[in-house]
Amino acid sequence: VYEGYPFYSRDSIYTLNCVIRDDSKKVKTVVNDQDFGYLVPGANVLKVNLKLGENKVNFLFTDKSNNSAKKQITFFYDPTADV
Repeated sequence: VYEGYPFYSRDSIYTLNCVIRDDSKKVKTVVNDQDFGYLVPGANVLKVNLKLGENKVNFLFTDKSNNSAKKQITFFYDPTADV
């Protein structure tokens, strides 16, 4: 899944395996205003609930020094999609 390229899913819950890279020991993670708390940099799993049709999913990562990175990914949820 890449920013700027839509992703199609037949499932209403998408499990996103991601790698968080940062020199700090904890990174605050927020997905669509849902606070996931502080995650340790490295491999992490985030679950995203999708509604039918187009879903803009916003990610916000903030380290201890208040440096932040924002990403937005577009998902299309259609249970009959040929993916």
